[in-house]
Amino acid sequence: VEAEHNALALAADADGVLAVGVPLARLDGSLAGTARFMIRADFDLTAALRWTALVVGDWLLLTIPVALLAAAISTAVSVRAARLELNGISTAVNAWAQGDFSVRAPLSRRGELVELSQALNEMAEGLEELVALREQRLLVRERNRLARELHDTVRQQLFGLSLKAASAQANLRRQGTSAAALDGFQELIQSAQSELQRLIDHTAIDPDEGISLNDRLRKLLARIERQYGLRHELEVAAPLSLEAEQSTELYRIVQEAISNVVRHAEARQARVSIKATNAGGVLAIEDDGRGFDSGQRHAGFGLASMRARAAALPRGQLRIHARPGQGTRVEVVWQYREAA
Repeated sequence: VEAEHNALALAADADGVLAVGVPLARLDGSLAGTARFMIRADFDLTAALRWTALVVGDWLLLTIPVALLAAAISTAVSVRAARLELNGISTAVNAWAQGDFSVRAPLSRRGELVELSQALNEMAEGLEELVALREQRLLVRERNRLARELHDTVRQQLFGLSLKAASAQANLRRQGTSAAALDGFQELIQSAQSELQRLIDHTAIDPDEGISLNDRLRKLLARIERQYGLRHELEVAAPLSLEAEQSTELYRIVQEAISNVVRHAEARQARVSIKATNAGGVLAIEDDGRGFDSGQRHAGFGLASMRARAAALPRGQLRIHARPGQGTRVEVVWQYREAA
């Protein structure tokens, strides 16, 4: 029979009878026979199957578009929700770009955006802490700057007043020359008041702003010679084109160095020179005073102030050359580039 070669044989005749043949095996694996089953249907089986296929096809034609529409609506809703969340994140990022790190990105309920929101907020907190630290450091730096300005301006002018007062006092004892000794009082007092008011108002506007460094130095040295009798020489190889901040730092260094000459060097003459070399800019202040042992440490805010100002220049350095009885040379070297 056909079932001898097939594990399951199916056949249908024209009367709608479905025959099923199942092979029967012995224990040794040999074929013992075949069991046949016949199923009679009162309908056309082939037509029924064809009808079922048509019904299922129509159902699929209706279901697939509905499913696609539902998926599109779900996607649109999901995209809109994600867009709103991304807009919130974008708003926070824009606030950070304006320097406001107190704004936080909204925490998303979507798994793929949760980590992003958390990471961005942690970054904002870190930036906020860095900004606070930077502001604190800027306050310390500004306080140090004001201290240097007070030392280099008002303190020196008050020191000049004290010298004038001592001279006036001595002349009053001798009776007759006090008026000449008091001539510079008003100028020094007005200058000290002007500098102090500028620092209090924190305008940082130099009275000599707009004047070249060469002219400012000539004015300074002429005043020092007039008040203290210290002869001076100013040598500028060629006018340097400097940025305003660099010009101010160099001027303050000369001012402090000359003040030290007046107070400590017992010098008769000072020489200031500025030049540009292949290695950079060089500023030198020399005197013919008593000098000192440069190998020893010399504490004092004046030296620290000059070092700080030199360090504010591009690759700036302060060098002190001195020997007892042979005067002192203060030298500042920096990377010189003409101002744009």
